[in-house]
Amino acid sequence: MDDRQWFGATDTRTGQPQWYRGIDPPPSTTPPPPGATDRPPTTARRRLWPTITIVTLVVATIGVWQQAETEEYRQERQRMAAKYKGQASAELQLAGVEAEVWAHWAPNGDRVALELHSFLDKNARFLRIEASGKVASTLRDGKWHPVPARIKVPITDRLATVTVHVAVGGKTWKPRGSTQSRTLRLSPDGLVRDATTGEKLSR
Repeated sequence: MDDRQWFGATDTRTGQPQWYRGIDPPPSTTPPPPGATDRPPTTARRRLWPTITIVTLVVATIGVWQQAETEEYRQERQRMAAKYKGQASAELQLAGVEAEVWAHWAPNGDRVALELHSFLDKNARFLRIEASGKVASTLRDGKWHPVPARIKVPITDRLATVTVHVAVGGKTWKPRGSTQSRTLRLSPDGLVRDATTGEKLSR
């Protein structure tokens, strides 16, 4: 197309001669309708509902578990109270010595008296008992057997079990020598168990 043809041609977009471009129309200043830009996407709202449902289910499940644990604890307390004896004992064989551990809960429920006996066993040389940071030990000293090792420990719950560690030195025991020991759990309903294995030891 030469200059003359171009000069006489018409712009198909505007209908004006090709040589007359005119001024581009200004951008629209009409504001969008209210709420057109701040409406949340429908997909985002749909994604939010499953999240709320999951959280609700988790909270409800935790509540059920807590209620079940509370009910189980309450029933266990009732069982302990119904079987309460206020004392527990068990016979032990340690280091070749016949021994016995014994616990007695005070009537007012503020302490427990604990003892480790070897009775008249001539093989006993050393006795030791420990609970709640309190320790007592006895030696055979020119007698047939050591006197019982005794301690008293304070408690805040008369229905709770008491954990006790006992040790015995037998016929070959010497000062600072090795002993045989066990850790026990004594309950006021008379039950005594090995704290490690769960074995029932009470008579």
